[in-house]
Amino acid sequence: MKKNNEISIKTNIIHDQLVWLVDFYRKPGDGIVNLCRLIAGQLNLSTSKETEWTWNYVHQVLNNKIIPSEKFIRTVYRLYSRECKKENIELEQIVILAPKGFIEKNSVVNVESKKCANPKCRIFFIPTNPVQKYCSIACKRDFNRRKPCQ
Repeated sequence: MKKNNEISIKTNIIHDQLVWLVDFYRKPGDGIVNLCRLIAGQLNLSTSKETEWTWNYVHQVLNNKIIPSEKFIRTVYRLYSRECKKENIELEQIVILAPKGFIEKNSVVNVESKKCANPKCRIFFIPTNPVQKYCSIACKRDFNRRKPCQ
């Protein structure tokens, strides 16, 4: 059950990112096939030659017809992150607590913070990957220790 839940969370995130990429690349008169070809081409530029996705694969993932591979998920996330930087996003200055030397001054953070999934924790954190649920390994262990055996 937990594995299926993680897959559906990843699939939902990747779907939202693909929808954003379609809107980002869309030009007047573009059909969905051409947009999927363009996105597949961009994804293929950042992977090895052994892995090449077709427009149809992108289209099937976009329409929730198939579950994307882990490699596809990582590659879409990289493309999405890269293209988001090009957008004119309104920025605000905030205070971030981070381990010394982890974040340079005047850095731009391009992901949304999440609330830790541990109900006893009140920390919001910047995830290192799209499916991270806990602010730290210690917090995850603490939560899993309190779960009743099934």
